[in-house]
Amino acid sequence: MPQKKVSVIIPAYNEARFIARSIKSLLQTDYPPELLEFIVIDGDSTDGTQQIVKQLSKQTGVTIRLLDNPNRLTPISLNIGIRNAAGEIIIRADAHTVYPPKYIDRLIEWKDKLKADNVGGVFVHTAHHDTKVNHAIVAVLDSPWGVGNATYRLLRSGNPIEVDTVPFGIWDRDLFERIGYFNERLARNQDIEFNKRIIAHGGKIFLVPDIHLRYFPRSTWTEFAKYSFENGKWNILTVFITRSFKALGVRHFIPLFFVLGLLGSLIFGLWLKIFLYLFFAIITAYLSATLIASIKANRSKTTVVHMIITFFVWHFFYGLGETWGLIYALTKGKKLNTNI
Repeated sequence: MPQKKVSVIIPAYNEARFIARSIKSLLQTDYPPELLEFIVIDGDSTDGTQQIVKQLSKQTGVTIRLLDNPNRLTPISLNIGIRNAAGEIIIRADAHTVYPPKYIDRLIEWKDKLKADNVGGVFVHTAHHDTKVNHAIVAVLDSPWGVGNATYRLLRSGNPIEVDTVPFGIWDRDLFERIGYFNERLARNQDIEFNKRIIAHGGKIFLVPDIHLRYFPRSTWTEFAKYSFENGKWNILTVFITRSFKALGVRHFIPLFFVLGLLGSLIFGLWLKIFLYLFFAIITAYLSATLIASIKANRSKTTVVHMIITFFVWHFFYGLGETWGLIYALTKGKKLNTNI
């Protein structure tokens, strides 16, 4: 069977620290170079990302097309890349990630072998800076107490398993003609929603645990808090925009109830003392569970104290973002179908 043309699309915005390493790792492939193209969709980066991409194209001799997306929203970048792709197969990559050798070859091989509509690997979270905070963030994202049952963050070995979502992915081009493109109203969760649509149309998605993607999460508590807040906010907005809970699981909303319980009991405690007891019960139970998770975690390069703080930052700001999203959706719901 003749090999197909492959287009690798990479949304990017201010990724000067990561994008060269990411693209170079993708170039470790046996796939015929004449059947490969790379498309970087840039959101008007100000840190030199575009110049790095142009230089890489000259250095490697590989076709790397640079397209603009002044809107900067990821789903819009993805759709720009897909619509401009020449390939029969589309692979979505991320500039924040380093890929294993022959990543492209292996995705194609597993997609064909499993007769899948989408295939992906697992995240191996990697610290970008050798600090206790950065290593604590990595450990939190590797912990079930941090990410629940997110298989693509926790599994490291074994046979391919059928799942409801994977990081990034690989698709036949005609899939988009059949089920539509990425939902451009979803600044976050557009990949989860798209994967749910694949399944709703009778498709299958597989996670391949021995394909390891070195993903570099945020490095500081401030960056991590902002990331957590945005994730939480968009969980709620995704539900209101799609008018469905199907795109998300129960684990996505637990931080909302945690924050509402904390803030609610604290506020009502100003009038009724029993709510203050409830507040201290919630925080005591949470810190006890977090202490146990922190002790169990792989923390050779960080400390229990850093772990506890990082867990709290992740959970609290995630839930705070969900609380903000809920308030926004209930008060300004009409704007969700236009602009947020």
